[in-house]
Amino acid sequence: MGGIAKAKLVVPMDVHMGRLCRILGFHNDKTISLSTALKVTRAFAQIVPGAPVKYDFALSRIGILEDCHGQPCPACRSCELRYICAK
Repeated sequence: MGGIAKAKLVVPMDVHMGRLCRILGFHNDKTISLSTALKVTRAFAQIVPGAPVKYDFALSRIGILEDCHGQPCPACRSCELRYICAK
């Protein structure tokens, strides 16, 4: 079966993913661009080299549902990222 290798995919960036990845220290860009997506993809590739987009959905959901803004709040106590968050 053909297709694109998972390792070649780029992490899709939206406002939630961009904000969360900034909070996690994967980029410092003020605006989201292809350059930002490539930086984030390289950061994830260090964690999961064969599938850098593996956790995209899970992280996007945290950014959306928890409305994470990088400031301590009650939701932080149950957040799965609380130990690695750069806040």
